[in-house]
Amino acid sequence: MWEPPARDKWNGNILGYYVGFRPATDSQVPSPAPGGFSFKTVEAGSGGRVVLPGLARFSSYHVVVQAYNSKGAGPASEPVMARTMEDGKGTTVV
Repeated sequence: MWEPPARDKWNGNILGYYVGFRPATDSQVPSPAPGGFSFKTVEAGSGGRVVLPGLARFSSYHVVVQAYNSKGAGPASEPVMARTMEDGKGTTVV
């Protein structure tokens, strides 16, 4: 889940979001750069929520979000760490 960027940061109407995720390892320094992330596109009307496909059970991931409009994508958010549950039903964000 996420909130849209502050209105004064918009450069046109937000059409949607790119939600990026990648497995987290102890050797990785989280970076908002898109390298290594898999992205899912989410339309703006989705309420700031998405279910990410293909995540492993009881595993940690770095997650970033980028808003986009007709001119392109804005900057990525700072990465957050999320961990899937042991039973594969849902996640916790750390």
